[in-house]
Formats: sequence, C-alpha cells, structure tokens
Amino acid sequence: MQLYQLFTHRETARKYNDSTNVLSLHRASQRLLFLFLATILLPGVLLGVYGFRALYFERQLVVQQARERLEESMNAVERRLEQEFDVWRGALDHQNRFARLAAGTDSVVMVASDEGRLRVTPPNALLYSLGESAPISPFSGALNEVELLELRERNNAAAVDGYRRLLGTVSNPERTVVLHHLARTLNKTGRTAEAKATFRRLEQEPAVRIGSLPSTLIAVHALGDWERLYGDLVGGRWELEKANYLYYSESTREHLEEGESKARLEQLERRKLLLTEAAERFLRSPHSFDFTPEGYAVAIWRTEPLRGVLLGKQYLCERVWPDLQRMASAGIRLTGPDGQVLFGDEASERKPLLSRTLPFEPALRLHAWPLSDPGFDARALRERNFYIGMLLMLVCLVGFGSYLMGRILKTELSVAQMKSDFVSTVSHEFRTPLAGVHQLGEMLRDGRVKDDRRRQEYYEMIVKETERLGRLVENVLDFSRIEAGRKQYLLEPFAPSSWLRIVAEDFQAEVQGAGFKIESSIPDCLPDLVGDREALTTAVHNLLDNAVKYSADSRTVWLNAAGSVHGLSISVRDCGVGIAKPHQKRIFEKFYRGDPAHEVKGVGLGLSLVNHIVASHGGKVEFESKEGEGSKFTIHLRNSG
Repeated sequence: MQLYQLFTHRETARKYNDSTNVLSLHRASQRLLFLFLATILLPGVLLGVYGFRALYFERQLVVQQARERLEESMNAVERRLEQEFDVWRGALDHQNRFARLAAGTDSVVMVASDEGRLRVTPPNALLYSLGESAPISPFSGALNEVELLELRERNNAAAVDGYRRLLGTVSNPERTVVLHHLARTLNKTGRTAEAKATFRRLEQEPAVRIGSLPSTLIAVHALGDWERLYGDLVGGRWELEKANYLYYSESTREHLEEGESKARLEQLERRKLLLTEAAERFLRSPHSFDFTPEGYAVAIWRTEPLRGVLLGKQYLCERVWPDLQRMASAGIRLTGPDGQVLFGDEASERKPLLSRTLPFEPALRLHAWPLSDPGFDARALRERNFYIGMLLMLVCLVGFGSYLMGRILKTELSVAQMKSDFVSTVSHEFRTPLAGVHQLGEMLRDGRVKDDRRRQEYYEMIVKETERLGRLVENVLDFSRIEAGRKQYLLEPFAPSSWLRIVAEDFQAEVQGAGFKIESSIPDCLPDLVGDREALTTAVHNLLDNAVKYSADSRTVWLNAAGSVHGLSISVRDCGVGIAKPHQKRIFEKFYRGDPAHEVKGVGLGLSLVNHIVASHGGKVEFESKEGEGSKFTIHLRNSG
C-alpha cells in the first residue's frame, strides 16, 4: 500500500510539472506573437492607413481640379447659348435679316400682320397652315347656272356641254374652276380618259382655291400619282388647313408601297410635323422652350404685333450644339424641366460631376462630367498604382510573416505537447511494471510467499513484466535510431510460416491471462522471406498489441497470412472500437495516439515503427477500419525471389 501511494504521489507531481512546462511555453509563445505584432504588424497598419489617406487626398485634388475645369466649360456653354439667342433677338426687327438666318434650316419665322394674318418664312417650313385661309373669289352667274344642271338636275351631258362653252368665254381664276367642274362631270359620265386629260390641263393652270383646297392638289390626287402627291404634301407645295393635310397625308401613304422613297418622306414628315406642332402650341401660348417626347424647339419672340422665330431640333443639333460641345472640352448634357435630354449623350452612364440651372424660362439644367486627360490621369494612375503596389506588398509580407510565425508557434507547441505526452506516457509505462516487479521482488525476498506454486507464478510475472519493459525499451531505442538515421536491419532468409506461428504463440501466452484469444490462419507453404526477423517480429507484435488494446469487449484477435507470386501478406484483425475518419490520416505519425476518449495505454510509437520497418523491407502497410466495428491492418512484403 505504501509503494502504491508513493507511486501515485510521484505520478501526480510529474503530471503537474509537465502541465506547468506546457503552460510556460504557451505564455512564451504569446509574448513572442505580441512582440511580432507590435514591431511588424502595427507599423504596417499605420503605413497602410497613411497610404489610403494619401490616395483619398489625391482623389480629392483630382475632383477639385476637374470641378474647376467643368465650371469654366459650363460658363463657356452658357455664354454661347446667350450669344446665339441674342443674335436672333437682335434680328427680330429686321425682317430680311430674320429670314436669312432661318434660310436652309428647319427653323421658321412667324410674323403677324396688322390685319391679323400670319406670314411664315420659309413658306414650306410647316406642313399645314396655322392662320386663316385665303378668301375665295366670287364666280359669274353663268358658271352657277351650269353647276345647277350638274348638281341639282343631274343632267351631266348638258353640264359637260355648258362647261365647254364657258371655257372659251372666261379667264382665270374662273377658268381653272370650270376645268375642275368639267373634269369632275366627265368622270361621273364614265368618260375616264377625257376626265384624266382634263385633270392634266387643270394641273397646268395657275392654282386657285376650290373650296378649301388648291386646284393643283385636286388634279394630282385625281390622277393618282401618289408618290408625287406625298412628296408635294411633305414639301409644303400647298397651304392647307390642318384637317385637310392630315386627311390627304394618311390616304396617300395607304396607296404607297413600302420602300426607300416612302421611308425617306415619312422621316422628313415626322421632323416637320414636330416643328409644325411646336409652332401651333407657341401661337396659342408663347413660351421659350417646347418639349415633346420626340423632339424640342426654342422660341424667341416679341409681341404687338407678334414677331418670332422657332428654332427646330435639326438647327440646334447641327449649328448650335457642336459649338457647345467643342467649347466645353467635357461631357455635357442639357435637360428640360422634366429631365428629358435635349442635347448630349442620352445613353451615357457617366454620373455628372457638376450640374447647373441655366437662366432661361422654363428652367434648363446643364450637367457636365470630365473627359479623359491623359497627362493628369497617367500621373494620378502611376501614383495610385505605386501606393497600391506598396500596400499589397506590405500586406503580403505581413501576412506571410504572420502565417509563418503562427505555423512555427503551432508546430513548437504541438511538438512540445507531444514530447510532454511522450515522456509522461513512457514514464508511466515504465513505472507500472517496475512497481510490480519491485513489489513482487520484496515479497519474495522477505519470504512472505510460502506456497511454491504461488512463488512460481510470481517468478513468471516478474519475467513477463521484464520482457514487457524490454520491448518498451527496444521500441524507444528503435525510434531514437530511426530519428537519428542509425537504424540498421540484419537481412537474412527465413521461413515465414514457423516464424509467424511462434509470434502468435508467444503473444497468446502474454494475453491469455487477460482472457484474450489469438486465432491464426497460417499456411505451411508460404514463400520464403529475406528480412530482419526481430524487426518484423516487433512489427507484427505491435499490430497484435494494438488489436488487443482496442478490442473493447471483444476477446478475439485474428492473425492471417497468405502468399502469392508477388510476396507475403500478413493481416491482423479485431472487432473493437475502430478508428474514426478524422484520425485515420494521422495514425502513422509519431506520438499520435488517436481518440483520447478510449483511454488506452501506449506511447504512440507502435504504428510509426511498424510503418518504418515494413517500408525499410520494401513493403507497405494498409488498413481498413470502421468506427464501432473494428480494424484490419495488412503488411505486404515481397518474396525473396
């Protein structure tokens, strides 16, 4: 009892010293890591903060310089617009100059006379008339009498004769009206060829208004020359009321076939229609800017009497906007009150750096953003790339140093822990049998064992514990020689069948007292081996010992051998606890003891020694294991041939 208490106190003191040493190492590692962070990482962070602050202020400087350039550009754009509008304002009282400015553009000059009539220059700028129609001249009584024969009495033949008699007695504009009535009446009587000839004569006569329509329009429409009719309508040949224009335009387009000519005329009509509708809205309520989803116009005018100009989209885009673009030296965009883009790149995704409201009515917004300045951008880009490169290099160095330091500390702590565990385990493994041998030796020495059979059992126990100590010592010495590269093997041929049976019998004798049984299947005709018998015995013994340790409630271990043309396979199988998957990759590492929950004795060198011994003999070790079902280790050795 005193011996047991002494051993327990020594074991407790040893574990306390080991844990104290590991804790001291942990503290030293923490101090080293803190020193590393203080001397390397902290200055690196400060340098990184400084670099980013420098980049931020550099960016602010770039933005400020860009703002100043944009301010100058926007001032130039505003002055250019003011100059353009001042030119038109100055020409309002000079009609000839007014008309010359608008000539050749899609702009239109509108002048109201003292009588309330509206004169438009150029005359064909609009698609339809915005003022009152010209008055219709009165006709003679003779024409009225013939027209009564046609319309009231429906005597077309007599009407044709009457119209023909009148042609020789009347002059224009009445002659043109008579030709129209004659052609119309001939058409009613089915005399189509004569009617067409008469309409051609009508087209050659000076144009007069028949009702609300020009005579030439009636003639061209009656002849069915649709492409020429559509071109004359869009070109502004006739002064028509809005309803008449829209009717003839739509009906004419329906007769035209699709093609390049029709598409070109439709595009021209759309552009002129925008200007015409803008002029129509302007006359109802004068305003400076007219915005529609498809276009816009700018109006400049004076009243009493009304005298104004409407600048169309084409004029602004071709004459005004290019000048603004050149003067700006920046990306600019002009928007209306509802945000509609008037000028500039509507599809651009650039966010404006500067915006300004221009002094017009209604309010316009001018937006600007900087274009690329190769010299300045290159310098800023070089500085930015330099800072970023330095920061990335610093981050990489600090990161690599931190990783390396962490790995070193982790490795040192792991090695220290493993060495501590190894020393603790080896000491425990040595002291347990030594304590038993010492206690049994004292009992035998003092003569306290009187029974001869009992003394013989004690002698056998001493021998077994001594052999166990010898194997432990040999394992530690072998491991030390392997680590130092001094381990040598004595290779000699031997018969594996008898050798394996002896190994099985010897191990059976060791574990029989604990209730274990070794079931072996060893054929007699196994191929001869060339190797170190003692080293291979150690390898097989370690596998059997592990199988017994981890057998749990199972009390049977299987040792099997099989030969082939390639060599010999020796397998050791148990039905114990098995090896969990997370531990399977490390079972051949030195000092590694698997799942600590099993609380199995050992120093963590057995499988490492097995792997080294088998590899030194040109073989390999394989295993199969499933947690809760057991493990099977197999040694593959090549034959002596």
